[in-house]
Amino acid sequence: MFKLRQIYRSEKGFTLLEIVIVLSVLTILSTVGIASFSSGSKAASVDGALNDVVSTLNLARSRAISQV
Repeated sequence: MFKLRQIYRSEKGFTLLEIVIVLSVLTILSTVGIASFSSGSKAASVDGALNDVVSTLNLARSRAISQV
């Protein structure tokens, strides 16, 4: 009977240490993910602004050539 009770206890759930470790890993991964997403969106907005400038310059050049 003692052996059955011991086996039953070991299958009861997670320990506090396991939960803390899992939450710590999830926090670290989400922080890294948010930081990379944030820097990626900034790079995308810079690329978009650069594309706008290039297209505006190309339009100005096309209009200048067509007026000559």
